[in-house]
Amino acid sequence: MSDLVQRLAEDLAERLGRSVEVDDRAMRPLAITAQIGAIDEVRIEAVLRRYSRPEMVAHAQSFGIRRATGPVRIPADDKLATLARLCVPVRSAGQLYGYLWLIDAEPPLTDADVAAAVETAAEISAALRANERSVETQLADDTRLVTQLFDTDPAGRAAARHAVIRQDRLSPDFRLTVLVARLAATAEATHSVAAELRRALPSGRVLVGFKPGAIVLVGHTDVLTRSVHRLVSNTAAHHRAHFAGAGIGPDSGLDDELSTAYERAAFAARIATLDPTHAGFARWSELGAVTAFCHLPWTTDTVALLHPGASRLLAPECTTIRETVLTYLELGGDTRAVTAALAIHRTTLYYRLDRAGELLGAGWQTGSARLGLHLALRLYDLMIREGELPST
Repeated sequence: MSDLVQRLAEDLAERLGRSVEVDDRAMRPLAITAQIGAIDEVRIEAVLRRYSRPEMVAHAQSFGIRRATGPVRIPADDKLATLARLCVPVRSAGQLYGYLWLIDAEPPLTDADVAAAVETAAEISAALRANERSVETQLADDTRLVTQLFDTDPAGRAAARHAVIRQDRLSPDFRLTVLVARLAATAEATHSVAAELRRALPSGRVLVGFKPGAIVLVGHTDVLTRSVHRLVSNTAAHHRAHFAGAGIGPDSGLDDELSTAYERAAFAARIATLDPTHAGFARWSELGAVTAFCHLPWTTDTVALLHPGASRLLAPECTTIRETVLTYLELGGDTRAVTAALAIHRTTLYYRLDRAGELLGAGWQTGSARLGLHLALRLYDLMIREGELPST
């Protein structure tokens, strides 16, 4: 598809004797022709970095190009160091696919030039629309296969694996990885993110599925690296979807262990969303003791099961004591580190720990009681964080 758009742009550049650029809806270059005629810093940036500065994007959009159905002339701007431009929205059946750009200077564009640009934009829109339909078809197929691969019915999973191999969607000779990304977004935005990922990621090596609040990628281990997490995050931002976090499960084969990999990837994404120390990305293999919470119900009953006395610290008036105890346990009882982390005096720390002892009873700092309390408070902390999240 990119080859066809590039070829159409080059044909127009040759006819008009000036450079042409075609951007997608987010104003990222799809095609850039060789330099002919006048040039400015924005053009140089587009060629060298394939990037448009945010202030240039805002300037262009201030002329209504997102809603325009015909050519829009944008005057030169000395402050932004830009020459005058012609923007032709690339639309088909009312749908905006991108923009065609020409520098409108030295000499200015004629009416015939503008007509030729409009004609080429129509050809590009037809090509992009056809490609969009192809992407939508593939995304629908991918989502169906991903859903079936993790079906609760073993026969359904087996049928999906057979279809994946028969259609060359994934190779059974490669180890696979599952990545789950959590989004706080509308259904439309989630769909748009998934469609763009389907266009960006290699077919035959990655399946792209989506469901409310989540993107699910199943692919060869060498493809689903941390860079894909960044791709998902950036793509979500372009579509005004809030990227909450992503998780990667353990490697697996194209067999029933893939379901376990998905379950663990989803849990890793849950933790990445809740625990800021993961910076929005977590691997199951790096979660450590937190993996113990994967199959436990996240309820106050579970907190009490892990340490019966922990329930006494859950009341709102005990928040400061509870958070102090958790920090104390997380830092291995290092009082100097705890006072620094909480920005309190050592006397204050000892008072809070004494108060915790009154609530928890003797022996809370030793052996299995200490371990159980640590797990209980860690789980409750995650439960609180999850309750404060925007809907995903």
